[in-house]
Amino acid sequence: MTLPESITCPFCGATSTHPLDIQERYCPACKRYAVEGPERDPAAKLEALADKSEELARQKPYSAALLKLSVVQRKSAQAERERAKEREKS
Repeated sequence: MTLPESITCPFCGATSTHPLDIQERYCPACKRYAVEGPERDPAAKLEALADKSEELARQKPYSAALLKLSVVQRKSAQAERERAKEREKS
C-alpha cells in the first residue's frame, strides 16, 4: 500500500508531508490524529482489553485473570490522574 504524499487535517486544515505524520494520520499543527477511534481512545482500549480478558477466561483462566487485573489497575490509575487534574483546577 502506498501512502499519499501529504495529509490534510480535517480539523484545522493544515497539511503535513512528513512520512510519519502521513502514516499515523497525525496533525503536528493541532496535535490531533485524523482518525479518532478505538486505537486512539484510552477508554476504548480499556474496554477492548476487558473484552479480550473475557475471551481469554474461556481459553486460559490464569492469563485472563492477569489481564483483568491489568485492566483494573489501568482504570484505577486513570481515575487517579483525573482526580489529580481536578485538584489542580481547584
